[in-house]
Amino acid sequence: MVGVNWYEALAYCAWLTELLERFRRGEDLPQEHRELVEGLLEAGQRGLRGLTVVLPSEAEWVRAAGGEGNDDRYPWQPPAYAPSDSPPPRAGEGPGVGVERAEVLARANVEESGLGHTTPVAMYPAGACFPSGAEDGIMDLAGNVWEWTRDPWEEESPYKALRGGAWLWEADRARAGSRYGGPPEILPLFDHNGGFRVCARCSPPVVDI
Repeated sequence: MVGVNWYEALAYCAWLTELLERFRRGEDLPQEHRELVEGLLEAGQRGLRGLTVVLPSEAEWVRAAGGEGNDDRYPWQPPAYAPSDSPPPRAGEGPGVGVERAEVLARANVEESGLGHTTPVAMYPAGACFPSGAEDGIMDLAGNVWEWTRDPWEEESPYKALRGGAWLWEADRARAGSRYGGPPEILPLFDHNGGFRVCARCSPPVVDI
């Protein structure tokens, strides 16, 4: 989802949490709403009560992207990835941590892709990330849109942290350690350059608004 500010992203999470509870109570929901919450339950959470849909923290986002490790790697690479694991970048292309441009463009929608817009989820299956224990890959953690997290950009900062890079930003900004900070009340980075994904927790997190 793109074109929403941080508060609107939180509101969507609250709405989805409410839908989930209504579904558990056996309410008759529209089919498109049922599909949303059934997907959450089928993702390994079936039978749990008190499930809350939230924006991921930065730590949770990093875990989804493979876990703590080399910040210069891309999400599809293992946390211990080292530059020696791949051929060096081409001359004049900047720091590539051993990743050739063609590999990145085959796995992520970034500025160098030349598409000039967002792309549908799973358009880049080769860029899927498989964190420890995951059977299904997590798509688009690199590029496409910057993603709101629920954490502040810096301690005491009113800005909120975004992760992942975007189609309008160069490939270097799609690395696992790349961060951006934005005002929560403003559409992030020229509207369709930012968005969010959600995660589910068994207990509600503390969100400083």
